[in-house]
Amino acid sequence: MQSTLNTFIILFLITPGLQHWNHCHQDQMKEVLMAFFSSVIKNDTKKDDLKKTICSDKAIQSTKTMILKKLYVVERVIPPNITLYPVWTGQSWASELSLVCSLSGFYPDKIQLKIEEWKKGPTVQCKSKYGHGKEERRNISICDIYSYPPSVHLTTPSFKTVIEAGSNVTAACVVHTAFDVNVTWHLDGKALTTPNLVTEVKEGALTRSNLTVSPSQWKKLNFITCRAEHCFTTVEKNMSVADSRWTTEIVERVIPPNITLYPVWTGQSWASELSLVCSLSGFYPDKVSVEWLLDGRVPETSPVQNKLQSVEEVGKTFTLNSKIQLKTEEWKKGPTVQCKSKYGHGKEETRNISICAIYSYPPSVHLTTPSFKTVIEAGSDVTAACVVHTAFDVNVTWHLDGKALTTPNLVTEVKEGAFTRSNLTVSSSQWKKLNSITCRAEHCFTTVEKNMSVADSRWTTEIVERVIPPNITLYPVWTGQSWASELSLVCSLSGFYPDKVSVEWLLDGRVPETSPVQNKLQSVEEVGKTFTLNSKIQLKIEEWKKGPTVQCKSKYGHGKEERRNISICD
Repeated sequence: MQSTLNTFIILFLITPGLQHWNHCHQDQMKEVLMAFFSSVIKNDTKKDDLKKTICSDKAIQSTKTMILKKLYVVERVIPPNITLYPVWTGQSWASELSLVCSLSGFYPDKIQLKIEEWKKGPTVQCKSKYGHGKEERRNISICDIYSYPPSVHLTTPSFKTVIEAGSNVTAACVVHTAFDVNVTWHLDGKALTTPNLVTEVKEGALTRSNLTVSPSQWKKLNFITCRAEHCFTTVEKNMSVADSRWTTEIVERVIPPNITLYPVWTGQSWASELSLVCSLSGFYPDKVSVEWLLDGRVPETSPVQNKLQSVEEVGKTFTLNSKIQLKTEEWKKGPTVQCKSKYGHGKEETRNISICAIYSYPPSVHLTTPSFKTVIEAGSDVTAACVVHTAFDVNVTWHLDGKALTTPNLVTEVKEGAFTRSNLTVSSSQWKKLNSITCRAEHCFTTVEKNMSVADSRWTTEIVERVIPPNITLYPVWTGQSWASELSLVCSLSGFYPDKVSVEWLLDGRVPETSPVQNKLQSVEEVGKTFTLNSKIQLKIEEWKKGPTVQCKSKYGHGKEERRNISICD
């Protein structure tokens, strides 16, 4: 049909031209033809020659053919019909996309085709150039041809989840779309300004955005919005999260723990390690912390904990047992131990226990002093003993006549297990001057004293009545004939009391070179006994022949003296 129409148009155009072809003398027609052929005949052809050429028979025939061709070419430039459509190689959201640009019914076959590259949610253009610089275009939007808006699914934590949450709760927004999507959150109508609260994961056509906030922040919200911005549309999902139960539940279900703190010895209390158990029961929610303090400091040993839950689903509570073990040397100091629990919003519950108090037994103190006889017969020192029995460390001190002892070198101390023995050693003369002594045991939670009177009237009576001066007899003894042998001098002290006496020899006022020999005797009576002392010194012949005066001097009691003199000449 198109070919017939073209032929009709060509014949219609040519026929009037042929009718006037023979009238070459008509200048107007010649000029028209010359103008037409000027595009097909060489530019250097002269105008007159062109006229002759045009008007010749041969030229007329060839010109007819040329005009037919020229007119036909012009009429056969047919623009293409353009169709632009997509073709997915698989599922639309997971496969590559082919775009087909179909150009049909055009003429001639010289045509150019260009497809622009993809963009985010791109609009694709197929542009065709044909003829002499003409163009045909078709545009297509990938978003429009897909035509499905993103689907948005919003989930929020349940009431129970928020109540029992220890730290954070999470809302999730899942968006399904084949195209890139920008997911944003709005809290109570305001865009979220803290992006660190959001995490996002993409898997195929699914984009999951998680919003994580604290339970306290969540309870303050009225509604949340998840907004999905698509390439050609925006979809929002709103959800109300306000709940009047938040306030009620916080008040009713924050239950403080009941704390019990008690000791457990692994063996005999005074010789074994000690475990302390801090039991927290009946609390809710289960987020609590336990801290141990030993006299205000953190112990070196780490606690062991286990948590239990009641079987009731509604109104359930929790129990936590925390156990710490102390070494013997630690608990014997009688420390105060604290178990501190933190729960709710910064609230605290504490329990204190004194190791001394839980043991509840004060130290026992036993004081012994030397007897009257021991003091009387003591050569130099006497000893009092204080024995303290306790499971804990103890400080033992002495007080004489109500005054603290200031000479610690007089005290020795020995510890054996739960026993501490302290010995006080003083001279017998110092002892006799005392009225009372006190042994004080300072325990971790109490102080126990043991007093004893040591004053005795017999000390004074005995000192006066029983200080008996010695009877001194000084006499010579020759070992052979007096004029030819050595001479021994004997100084006999008898009937004196007590036995503390000293004997000094002087030979003409000087100490002799020879050392004396002494022996002491005691009377057999228990009551009223006395002592005898014989001191003997030997003089050489050359010494006694000089006729010296010999003195025997005895010191007794409190600085008293007795003397006897003898002249060898006499």
